[in-house]
This record gives sequence, structure tokens and C-alpha cells, in this order.
Amino acid sequence: MQKIYLLSGNGSYKAWWDDCLPLFKEKQPIPLELPGFGSNTSQKYQNLEQLARALLEQTEENQEIFAVGINALVVLHALVRKPKHFSKVILLAPVGAFLWERSFVKIMSWKPIRKTIHFLLKNFPKVFAHKFSSKKWTNSQYKRMGEGYKQCKAFEKYFEFVQPHNALTLFEWIETPIELIWGTKDAVLGINQAPAWDSILPRADLSISIHEHWEHYPYIDNPEEFANFIEKHKPQFKAHTKGGRLALATLAGLPVPKKVIVNPQTDLMAVLNLLNTTKLFAVRSSASNEDKIDKSNAGIHTSYLRVGASEIIAKTQDLFQKGIDEVVIQEFVEPIISGVAFVRNISAEIDLVEGHLEEFISGKKEPHSFTISKMGENWEIPISSEAQNLLNTKGLKIKELWSFLQKTIKVFHYQSSDIEWAWDGYQFHLFQIRPVTHYLWRRSLTSANMDEILPKQVSKLMEYAQQKASLNIGRVYSLWDKRVLNDNEPFSVTAEDNASYINSDLFLARFRDWGLPSSLYAKEIGGAVPHLPFNFWKFFQNIPVFLTMQAVSRKRILKIEQELKVFEQELENIRKQQSPQKETDLVNWFTRYYVWIVQNNIFINNCISTSFGTFWGKRKTVYDALNPQDFPHRIHFESDPATPRNNKDEKPLLPFPKWSKGIRIAHYLNMMGLQSYYFEVREWFRDNNMRLFHRLHNALEDSEWLEAHEGIRTKSGCFWQNGGETLSQAFSFMIYPGRAEGILGKDILVVDALEPGHFEDYKRAKAVISRTGGRLSHGATLLRELQKPSAVVSNFPKEFEEKFVIFENGKILEKGV
Repeated sequence: MQKIYLLSGNGSYKAWWDDCLPLFKEKQPIPLELPGFGSNTSQKYQNLEQLARALLEQTEENQEIFAVGINALVVLHALVRKPKHFSKVILLAPVGAFLWERSFVKIMSWKPIRKTIHFLLKNFPKVFAHKFSSKKWTNSQYKRMGEGYKQCKAFEKYFEFVQPHNALTLFEWIETPIELIWGTKDAVLGINQAPAWDSILPRADLSISIHEHWEHYPYIDNPEEFANFIEKHKPQFKAHTKGGRLALATLAGLPVPKKVIVNPQTDLMAVLNLLNTTKLFAVRSSASNEDKIDKSNAGIHTSYLRVGASEIIAKTQDLFQKGIDEVVIQEFVEPIISGVAFVRNISAEIDLVEGHLEEFISGKKEPHSFTISKMGENWEIPISSEAQNLLNTKGLKIKELWSFLQKTIKVFHYQSSDIEWAWDGYQFHLFQIRPVTHYLWRRSLTSANMDEILPKQVSKLMEYAQQKASLNIGRVYSLWDKRVLNDNEPFSVTAEDNASYINSDLFLARFRDWGLPSSLYAKEIGGAVPHLPFNFWKFFQNIPVFLTMQAVSRKRILKIEQELKVFEQELENIRKQQSPQKETDLVNWFTRYYVWIVQNNIFINNCISTSFGTFWGKRKTVYDALNPQDFPHRIHFESDPATPRNNKDEKPLLPFPKWSKGIRIAHYLNMMGLQSYYFEVREWFRDNNMRLFHRLHNALEDSEWLEAHEGIRTKSGCFWQNGGETLSQAFSFMIYPGRAEGILGKDILVVDALEPGHFEDYKRAKAVISRTGGRLSHGATLLRELQKPSAVVSNFPKEFEEKFVIFENGKILEKGV
């Protein structure tokens, strides 16, 4: 008999399921208790990763699972690790969307409030009866609820470790069949959360069911109905289709024209009887192969506009005969202005026409195109006077259009979206929304930092990890500034050459909100970026953000060693496997590890940039002892695990640098002058990461994952994703003072970027000049450690190449000048 595991939310307790267990007839129900819940006394409930591993250990493969609320997150984290572990997943009102906006989450972040709520749930559960259910339960049912919370050791801990930056990590790559269920009467988590999950799980085989009478505990309210529903029901509609997204948008209150979604099994005559037959309709394909996140296939199927009631059945059947598995029948709106907009939280790139957008899509009309952005004029394309006159004539304000578009993407968890919209003179109408697949945004990209640590053509493994990790990395900024979650910008972006580049908009949006000039960002990473001015008032307002960033980052770096050992143990466990899944598991491990590495680099760099000087002394980094014999893992372009290695020897991880008691106190007190200590931590962290990269290389030797990816970075510097001027590094600076004489390019080494894998070349050279690089780069740190005369020289003077020159304190002079 098919097993179905039952997992309730926070406070989960096996006895909560007692009423419904005898009522299952076709499946074997098995209630679960995770570590820290009920009788499970394991202490492994310190984070979502521990709980996910525990869930996988407690359950058999190829069985079903039903999970509720916050423990739905544990199920999804388990799927990130083992995508095919469960044959089917059903989630009731999953927690995870909009965590940073929910007032309950904010309240429960205060420890005294958490303890008070937990005390009341344990001892006086009836206080929360209105949240549990609108129905009156028996005394024994309330007692069971209280007993669950009494035994739950993980209750308060959950509100500490479930955070917006880690709750949804890599969920966008889950492909497992998942059904989401919402009860319209749920008093714990409202139905308006449902559309967000279309965006959170964009690649899952996702379906949605809305239950009219369910609340948060249907297995207690009506156990017989619940058991029957779980065993026999079919999902109401598919997500990730035109019709599915419009249905979700309607649930959230967006202005979608009235519609019906039908499939080949639908009784069309019954549907026709529900429609207002005096109106015209649009009959549009909503096929499963349209509007996906990786491939939109826009326009491959026919749509019929201005269809009379008498033609609806014929037009619908025509689409079914063409192989389309779903059709939207929608009241037709005759707009006075309509358009298409590519929208993200920081900008909207808009095409609009007078009348219906069918003439724009068919190519009969040239649209008016313009871009509006919160980032400033460098990101904008102004609206033409002709287009502005059209909007004025029709009574449509750009501010209103911007507000409508932003409200629409907010419903879908701020996902960048391709939106078809219309204005009828009185209100907006949403015709369609789908995720953006491949689009050249007015977005600032840069090769800086990438050029320092990665070859122009990276491996399949490296590109795979970069693309998978991209959307998750930047969420770490939400630990001190929640606005980054609204922006929802990826860390890196694939450009036209099919290679990844750093997305500067992720960072520049923070700098804009903080009032900081973009030149600070450019100096840190190297290169050049569009201009953003210093704004004192914004800077002043964000001082609490800066202090929080400093405090959080300093606290986090002390956890790195312990977390690194967990990743090491996981890697070694996978290496010991004799399973056909071994290679896939190694690749998935590296993806999760890569997210963790980059996020911790952000913490460390925050510590460096906010420590201001070396008052507490200068420290040697790992570079002081670097040599090929003891450090076989340190090679040119070492940041790609696929880079060939001559020495296969594997070295153990190094312990965290030893600090005196006084330095630890200064660290805890957020005192200034510790910059050298944080440089030491950064290079210790990098060296240990390279040790694990080295082991991964050995484990994947001869795998196609170590082969070169087809994309090659062809651009160097800063550029707009949609084309235009490339900005080269606009500033020079001295890395370490000193004087050297010799032939430029031979005695005095010249490199394109400050790549730390050059360390043997750096040692041999009299001096080092780089064409690009940031002040805080790994290569710059290494050169300071070697006390090697060095500098970054922008606009490198070609007339000096291969000439005998004097290089002194960052300047190049011809011999004798």
C-alpha cells in the first residue's frame, strides 16, 4: 500500500492526527515528528538543513508526503537535496513567502514575545481557539494541541533560524510534482499567499487546489472529509500556465477580466450557460508548453479575439484539436491604450500603443517604447513627446501605470515579469503575466571580480552552480536591509555570449537606497559603474542599517568554521558512495556550497570594509606560508574546481585563526581597527574552500562536469546588458609602495586582473602591474603580504610595453625620465 507521511506545522505532534488515521482506506498514513518535536528528543533542529536531513532519514523513497505550514519548508529543503525522494508532495498553506512583510513574523522575532506565546500555547491553548478553527473542538482536542506545544523544543528556535535569506534557498530549481492547497477560511495564513508560490517554485510540476471550507487544521475539523480528499481528489488547476497565473492573480485581487479555464474534459455547454452571452470574448490558448520560466514559446498557439457567444464552443474545440490542453475563455476588453511591460522592482521597460495590443503584437503598429527606473536617469530611456501626449489625451499617468505594474509583480513575490496590460479609460486590466525568460534589460553588468578569480571560459560545473545560486546569494543582505528582497535581483546574469557576469544592479540598488556613491562600489571590486551620487540625508537615515550590517556580519563569521566542517563531512560521505547518483549528488552539494561561500564572503567583506584601519595590529595571512608543495590546491584560476591539477594530494582544513582574548572582545564590541584580522579570516576562508574544491576535482575526475562550458566571457569591464558602451576601469591606485627597474612585461609582471593563483609569478617578479582590480581583492591582499611594489593602472600606456622602465609607487616612467 502507498504510504503517505503526515507532517504538521510548528508544534507538530503525532497525536494531532489521531482523529483521521483510521479513516484512510487506500493509503497508509504515517505521522512524523522531526527532531525537537513530540517524542523526538534529537537536538538536530538548529537549522533547516539539519531538519531536512532528518526528514530524509525518517522516510522511505518513492512515498508521498503531506505537510503543513512551516514544516512544508523542511520538505522543500529535503527536495533540494534529493529531488526524487518523494513521489508526490502535498503542502497545505506553506510558510515561506513574504516573511519579511508578515507582521506575525516580526512580532515573533522578539524573544520575550516568543516565550510568552509558547507558554500560552502549552498551557492555555483555548486562548488561540479562533486561530485554530472557527468550529468548537472538544476539550481533549484542545488538550492534544497544548501537549504538542509542550513537548515541542524546536518551537522558539524556528523563529530564529527561519529567515527570508535562507527559507527558500534553491527552491526555484525543484522539479518534483507538488500540489499546494489553501483553505479560504484559514485564519493562520491567508489565501493571498498562493500566487507567490507560482514564482517560488517556477520549475516544479505545480498544481493548486482551493478548498472553500478548510481552515488550518482540516484533519481535526473534519477528519473523514480530509482523509477522503487526500486519497481521491484531483487538483483544481495547474500553475505555470496562462490560465493558472490569471486564476492566482484573481485570488489576489488583481484586475483580471472575468474568465473560465477549460480543458478537453470540460462540459463546454455548462460553461457557456455561466457566461454573459451579450458580451464578446477572447478564447486563448493556455498550453502547458507556454509561458515557462526557461522557455516562453510565446505566440506559438492561436488566440481568438472578439468572439461571440455562439462561436465560443467551436473556437475552443479548434484549439483542443490542435493539441492544446488548456484554454482560457475571457470577457474581451476593448482598451484605449494597451501594452507589454518587462517589469522588475527597480525598473519597467514599456511598449504601448493606442487601442488593443493585437496590432503591436502582429507588427501593424510601432509601439512607443520607454524605460522608467528608481535607479535614476542612467537606467532610463525617456518617453517621447508623442507618447506623453497620447497618455495625457487618454487620461493615463505614468505614475499610475508604474504603480499597477509594481503591484502586479508584488503579488507574484516580486518576480521579474512579462506583463500584458490594458487601460480602458477608467481602470487597468491584466491580460497576462509570465516570468521573464531571456531578455536584455537596461541592467549594469560587470566582469570585474569574475576576471580576478575565474577563466574566461569556465567549466560546466562552475557555470551550472553560478546560474543556480544566482537568485539566492543576494538575499543575505536582507539580514540588515529587507529592501533587497523586493528588488529580487540575481547575483550574476548570463549575457548574450552565454557566460555569467556580476549583476551590479543588485549592489547599486543598495548603494542608492543607502545614499552611497557608486564610485565606492567600483573601487572595491575594480572596474567602473554608472554614476550614483552621494546623498547625505539617505546616508544618515541608513546609519542603523550600517550598524546592523556590521554587528550581524561579525557574529556570522564566527560560525563559518563549524558550518564549513558540516560541508566537508557531507562531501566525504558522498565520495564514499557507490551509487549511480554519486556524481549528481556531488554537483548538487557544490551548488549549495557555492551559495554558502559567496554569502559568507559578503559577511567577511562587510567586516573588512567597516573596520577602518589596523589600529589593533597587522596579521599575516595564509599567503605568508604559501608554496606549491604544502598548498597543491592553490593554482591559477583555482576558483573553478575543473582547473587541471598536477598534484592530487589533499590537505586537511586549517582551523580558524587564533585571536587573543582582547581581540575577541574588540570584535564582539564592534570596535574599529581590526581590518588586518578580517583580511586574515578572508584568506583563511578562501584557502580552506580551495582545499575542498581540490577534493571535489579529484572526486569528479574524468566527469563531463569538468569540461568547458560553451559560453566564453567576451566582455571586460562594465556594460549594459541591452548593449551600448563598455566602461573600462576608471581609476588607478597603488597596492604596495616601492621602486623597481626592468623590462615591462618581463621583469615587471603585467596581468589583466589580480588573480591570487599567480602567487608564484608574483614572488618572482620585481613588481606587479594589473590593468584592473579592486582595493580589497584577494590578489591585492597577496601583493601587500609579499610587500611587492604593485599597482592597478587603468588606461595602461601601450607605448611602455616591452620597454625598460622605472616603476615607482604605482607610476610607470621610462628609464631616464
